This record gives sequence, structure tokens and C-alpha cells, in this order.
Amino acid sequence: MERFCTQCGTKSTGLDECPSCGNKLNTKIENKNTGKTFSFSKKQKVIGGILAGVLLLGFVANQVISSLTSPERAVDQLITAINEEDSVELAALLKPATSSLEVTEETIPPLIKLIKNETATIDHIERDLNAQLTSINGAYASEAEEVFSQYGTMFSLEEKDGLFGGYHFVIEPQYLNLSSNYEGTEISVNGEHVHTTSIDSEYTEYGPLVPGIYEIEAIFEGEYTTLSDSQNISLYVPGDYPNPVDAGIYLSGEYIRVEGNFSEAEVYLNGESTGATLSELYELGPVPTDGSLEIFTSLDLPWGTAQSETIAIESPGGYYFEIDVMDSDVQETLIETINNYGHTSALATMERDSSLIENATHNLLAEREETIESMIEDERLYDVLEMIRSYDADGFDVFLDSDQEWNAHVDLQVDFLSIYYDEEDSLDEVEHDWSTSTWRYGLIYDANEDKWLIDDMHNPWSGWFSSFSPAETIDFEYQF
Repeated sequence: MERFCTQCGTKSTGLDECPSCGNKLNTKIENKNTGKTFSFSKKQKVIGGILAGVLLLGFVANQVISSLTSPERAVDQLITAINEEDSVELAALLKPATSSLEVTEETIPPLIKLIKNETATIDHIERDLNAQLTSINGAYASEAEEVFSQYGTMFSLEEKDGLFGGYHFVIEPQYLNLSSNYEGTEISVNGEHVHTTSIDSEYTEYGPLVPGIYEIEAIFEGEYTTLSDSQNISLYVPGDYPNPVDAGIYLSGEYIRVEGNFSEAEVYLNGESTGATLSELYELGPVPTDGSLEIFTSLDLPWGTAQSETIAIESPGGYYFEIDVMDSDVQETLIETINNYGHTSALATMERDSSLIENATHNLLAEREETIESMIEDERLYDVLEMIRSYDADGFDVFLDSDQEWNAHVDLQVDFLSIYYDEEDSLDEVEHDWSTSTWRYGLIYDANEDKWLIDDMHNPWSGWFSSFSPAETIDFEYQF
């Protein structure tokens, strides 16, 4: 049987190659049904080789892609990223369960800290992921139910959508309840200010956050001191809708009570006025108790200003601020007022003229006028030669009465050489005698006249069991 070249059509010479183009002529396929032999051209063989290569490449690529996108590989990548603390890789592997949850390289470190700091967590994660793999592969996970019920699932293995598929891990959002016991407290989470407490709400919900360890810091800038505290919160509550974790911080501040002998006294802190009186403040706090806070009270008087002792606050509790309004100047003024009244009152009695009396209130002046009028009616005269006033050095007291008027009490003894006699008697014929009287003078400060006035005199030592016995006296002697 003659053969011809299938490539160029040249008649064969009996060799296996075409004498014209060199095409091989001995490739044959025998048809079992017909017994005929088919020959493939070079072009057909090239195309066949390409198709076979493509099929092989596709098979290999499929095997490679399946390997790269398998759930087992995804689990290995997650565990490796956790162990290597690779925030970038973890962020790529995780998918937030809600669009509001931010999962980025910057938000991952608290999660790594939580897993690395709590050994039970990484153990739980590995057991949980293996249980999920077992379930995905269709087998019964003997530990799955136990793991899920005890810890919940932090990373839920989920197949990706798309052409190449693969797996990622769904992570649920977490929330914090932020609160503090002082209104106006600034609260920060991991160094970022997130909330200022108010009296309107007991707490505020903050989130969503990835599970993790978060540092919660509270700072209260008080009027007298600054309070601060912080705590680390392990934030992980299993479940699709986790309840917020309480992250309240109780700030402990020290308080003091301030009292004194004048509730109207103004309170000063470290030399600066608070603008409030003792009665308006009563309790101060929170305050430092390291001695850095010094307190005194000041009282404006009609004749000047008086101040208490300065006290450094070194412990909580009560502090009493006593203002001594009886200084040497006030004492001297009171003595001058009484001496002047006593002198002019004696002259007025001798002259029987009440207009000579000085430093007396209208009430006392009316009493003295009545006494002098009685002397005139009874035709009596009075004469004094010498008078000694002895003031109790500790017998001076200045105070506010219920009407908020300044009063004073002064204790003294008066010794005088004098005589009351009838008009018909001659002064040369009468004999002067020494007599002693003890008095408590009552004075009122007259704001209109800007001076002290004598209002009354009485003897509080008239009983059997009391007497005027000062330890020290201030003496004045007068000659008439």
C-alpha cells in the first residue's frame, strides 16, 4: 500500500520519513472496530501536549489552593500569629461580627495581651479550634460541647465568600460599663480619654472593643486635691450578645469637718479665700492629708480683722478654729471706755448733771438720770476723793449676741473714797469712807458711732459661793 506524507502530500519511498519535509510516517493508531490505522500530525500532537499540561497544571493548582485555603491552615496561621504576637497577621485573619467593631493592627494588642497573660485562654482557644475543625470535617467532636459550654468561642471559624474561598475567624464585640463615684471624673481606656462622668447617669456603655486586657484610669480634679486610680480589666464575655463588663472605679477621698467659735468666719485655704463661711462649708473634701493644705479662718470686725491659728491638715476628721477677738488693742479700748464712763459718771453724780456722762447707751443714761433726779429730790450730795479700778486680766470677753451685735463683758473691782451727804451738811464736816464694789460691765459696740458703749452693770458674785478673785489685775487710780 502506497503511503503519502500527511504534511506535504509527497509519495513515500518506503522509509518512515517523508523525503521532502522529513515528517515521520510510521505513527499509527489502529481502530479496533475497523482495523484501520490513524496517524496524528505534529500540530495535533503539540495541541494535545498543551492540553495535557494545562490539565496537569490545573490539578496541581487546585491541590495547592486547597492546601493554602484549608481550615487547618487557617487555624495554624491563627495560632502562629498569636504565638508570635503578630498584630498585622491577626488583623488580616479576623473578621468583626459587626461593622462597628474595629479590627486593625492598632486594636489587636489588648487581645494578644489577654491571650498571653492568661494561660487558660490559649489552651481554650486551641481546644476550641480543634473542636471546630472536627465538626467541619463531619466527625463528632467529643470535646466540642464541653469547650463551648465552659468558655464559649472567641474565634468562630467561618468560610470566606468568593472565588478562592478560604477561612477567617469571626470575633464578637465586647463592651465596658464605665463609672466612678465623683461627678466630673475623666475616664480613659488605654490612655485615651473616652468619658466624663455626670450626675445624670450612673454609668455609660463604651465599645465595641475586641476582647482584651484594657487599662481603665479615672482622674478627678477636685477643688482641693486630685484623686486618681486605675485597674486592668480582662474583657471577654462569650456569646453573640455579651453583656457589658463592669469597669467602675471607686475613688477614695479624705474629708474633714471645719467648725469654730464664730460660724460667720471666712475659711482660707493655703492663704486663699474660699468665699465661704464655716457655717456654709462645714465639710471639706476631698482634701490632701499630707500637710500640704493649711487652713485658717478670718473674721471681719467693726474695729478690724481677727484670725484663727493656721492648721496643717494631716488626717481626716474634725478641726476647730478658734478666733480670739480679744487682742491687746480691743482690751485697751474697753478699759479706756469703762474708765472714761466711770470718771464722767462720778463727776455727773457730784454735779448732779447727767449730761456729763460719756460712753453710755440710752438705757444706762436714763437710769443714771433717774438716780440723779432722786438725789435732787432728796436733797442729797455726793463727793469722791479717790477711785481705784482693778480689772481682771482674764475677765474680758467679746461675743456676738442673738441679734448679731457685738457685746463685751468686763469684770472689775472698784475701790473708792467717797461720801453721800445732805445738802444742809458741810463737806468739811463729813468724813469720806472707803468702799468696794465688784462689777461685770456689759458693753455694746455701736456701729453708727463706731465705738463701745456701756449698757449695764451687775454683780455676778453676790452669792455665798462666789467671789471676785482674779489671778492678775490691771489697776488704774484716779484723784478727784
